[in-house]
Amino acid sequence: MVCEPGNENKVIQLFDRIAPSNKFVDDSGGSMVFSVPLSSTVEISLLFKLLEDNEEEIKYDAKTDSYQDAEEPLLKELKSLLQDVGISHSTLEEVFMKVTGKKVSKNRPSKDNKVLKKKKALSQESLENLS
Repeated sequence: MVCEPGNENKVIQLFDRIAPSNKFVDDSGGSMVFSVPLSSTVEISLLFKLLEDNEEEIKYDAKTDSYQDAEEPLLKELKSLLQDVGISHSTLEEVFMKVTGKKVSKNRPSKDNKVLKKKKALSQESLENLS
């Protein structure tokens, strides 16, 4: 979710009310990441409503014999604070990295590390040739 700087706390409070099982993952420059368990299907269905553009959708209320705005007030308020919203599902690799706590193995340098070492060696060799 992306909001204007300064609205983060309000967005977090609203999201906590909409999806109480959420876990706040990250906040960076107005962009916030939350995690909602797959078992929370009702909460997840509400999140998909954040993506929908249903400003004109209305529903019939038989009790009052009238038509009402179909969108829940909390969702409507949250939408008004958001500039952008997205939903994603973790990849198997992301889950593995989180569970194992691994990043790049220290025993096996990454491709980037090999390139950096090669550039450093070439730079030193160039300096030695200048001397």
